Amino acid sequence: MSMVTDMRYPYHNIKVMKSTTNLKKFHIIVDQSKWSEFIGDRDMRFFKHTKTLLQNLNDSTDGHIIKLCSWDSQLLKICYDLSRKYRHPNLLRYDCYFEYECDIINYLLDNGESDKFEESAVIITPYFRPIIEAFEDMDVSTILLCIKQIVLVLYNMLYIHKLLFKKVDINNIYVNLTTPVTIKYTSPNVNKIKTNYIVKIDEYSNCVRVDYISNIYPDNLRMLIVAVLRQFKSNYTQMIADTILRCNSNADDIIMDISNLQ
Repeated sequence: MSMVTDMRYPYHNIKVMKSTTNLKKFHIIVDQSKWSEFIGDRDMRFFKHTKTLLQNLNDSTDGHIIKLCSWDSQLLKICYDLSRKYRHPNLLRYDCYFEYECDIINYLLDNGESDKFEESAVIITPYFRPIIEAFEDMDVSTILLCIKQIVLVLYNMLYIHKLLFKKVDINNIYVNLTTPVTIKYTSPNVNKIKTNYIVKIDEYSNCVRVDYISNIYPDNLRMLIVAVLRQFKSNYTQMIADTILRCNSNADDIIMDISNLQ
């Protein structure tokens, strides 16, 4: 895999992903031997991880995403906990969370120990191809399957789990190309999709738990779906967004309409 060197790090296997002032995001490729050493590092604090962490880290052949924010921020810890609580194939699951006193990038990509002090909260996730890049290689039917997954999982999270996404940035949507799997949903007209393009949404920092589904939330969901479709900037997704707005569709109707698209 061709990687772009980040000027702050003298390594060939790191790429800066779209970040914010408070959250930095990198795509890195780490040697398997380093992962084994990493798990035994006693400098990590508040280490949360899956039982199969080492296997998960070694199985991700396309690398990993490292997220960094200030050590005194609860943002990544909250996001990790949400990723473990709400499990769905269309939501990205994190491998681990911890706090680290030194520069974790230097530690993972260098052969030696990192002595640069840069205390951070850290999350590690598998790397999947950004959907905005994957769209370039998809035909219309595959694009539609990805759109259906986005709409259905947003609907499910609100109506089944009472978790409302305030916004979804296209840069936080990925696609995992795998063997065909069946993804199940609880929604009008559509209860499963079989595909080998699995959409992964990573927006835990932009969701909120609601106590009940008030009258405003269905319209919030409708406008969220339109906003996501607009970000793809293709004629096809713009057409779907325009149809939703023109028909003043409610959430159930949107599911029905999109499920019938060919």
